[in-house]
Amino acid sequence: MFALIHITMTRFAPPAVYKCPSCGNLLTWARLASFRPMGAGTKWSDGGEAENGLVAMCLVIGCPGCSTILWREDCDSVGTLPRKPSEVGPLARVIARWNGDKHGLLAAEQTWRDVPVEWKDAQRGRPLRNLTVDSKIKQARALSPPRELYLRRHIWWLSNDHERVLDDGTRCRREPALSNIAREENMRRLLELLEAIDDAPMHRIELLRMLGRFDESVALLKYTATPIGRLVGKNLEIEAWASAGDTSLKVMSVRTSHRGRLGD
Repeated sequence: MFALIHITMTRFAPPAVYKCPSCGNLLTWARLASFRPMGAGTKWSDGGEAENGLVAMCLVIGCPGCSTILWREDCDSVGTLPRKPSEVGPLARVIARWNGDKHGLLAAEQTWRDVPVEWKDAQRGRPLRNLTVDSKIKQARALSPPRELYLRRHIWWLSNDHERVLDDGTRCRREPALSNIAREENMRRLLELLEAIDDAPMHRIELLRMLGRFDESVALLKYTATPIGRLVGKNLEIEAWASAGDTSLKVMSVRTSHRGRLGD
């Protein structure tokens, strides 16, 4: 008889402790020990995926105290917060003392005791998704072009979440995160940033389509054609959506989990 199991190689390391350069508060920042896409989930036409958020929160977060957006490469860690060990029971404590703490139970307990109290009290950094849209847009305007691009791409994904349907059939957001004016303003600026570096053609194609600039979207899509000038696969569908004047978010593919078999 066989049982099906999910295979995942994503693990978190103990979080690092940082001091916010704006307000001085201590915060903890997630760190990935290893990362491998789980293989499950929906791929959307804007490129937004759940795994993007997992990686993003290890690179960019908001301070839980003042909501300033922090970039890991700009911040120096003050230390690493070890995982709090399980409580050592009376019998286990006696055995550890008698046998020389072979399993490191007492050592782990002492390591936790030595951690500064303010580190233990530090709040987790806030994922980009949990910061207010106004805060993100305001800070994006003051960033360098590469960082503004990074942030505005996340704002774009957030602005599409009311059209994004989860696996259980519910929408990611009930109401739009941005007004139509703010959403279009962000998309136009994101498009400008991408065009300046001639990057991410598929994102540019989708931005043009969602902005209602259908002819430009199709014209750029033609550059993805085969040597004989044919569009294939999903690109053919994108052309059809643009030609029909459709500006809505689309599902590109639905991936199932990679599974292994475990014999007993």
